Amino acid sequence: MKQHPWNKVPHVVYSLSTISPEWKSNMNICSYVVPISKKPKKYMIALDPNSKTYDNFCKDGWWVLQILSKESVKYVKPFEAKSWKNVNKLEKYKKETSIYKGYPVLDNAIAVLVVKMEKQVSILESDHDLFIVEVLHWKYIQSDADFLYTTDIY
Repeated sequence: MKQHPWNKVPHVVYSLSTISPEWKSNMNICSYVVPISKKPKKYMIALDPNSKTYDNFCKDGWWVLQILSKESVKYVKPFEAKSWKNVNKLEKYKKETSIYKGYPVLDNAIAVLVVKMEKQVSILESDHDLFIVEVLHWKYIQSDADFLYTTDIY
């Protein structure tokens, strides 16, 4: 399979954990994440407006951003799926998660960061919108694990 040039540049892979107003958990795979500030720590995250993660975040304004380890590669395909609006795929991975600040997180993530939305930017004629978020809390889960990079999965 021919690889797109933008998939050849290694970027850390993240997952976002969100909760719907009905208290249903959701996780996705997010590779369009960029740190943009040190103090306070801020990120820019791009999300597909047709996703459940997008719906949940726009209603809640809070997320847990998880930095994924190479051990997390098995979650990529199921968490990338578009059917989150109809299927609770986290049910299958319940034994591989714990709770951090009220959100389910993967036990094999490198770190988890609670983030709050500061600004949303809709991009005309684009398949993603941008969110500027600030990190409010964070913790390491396994600080010595290897990062999962886009070049490991694409």
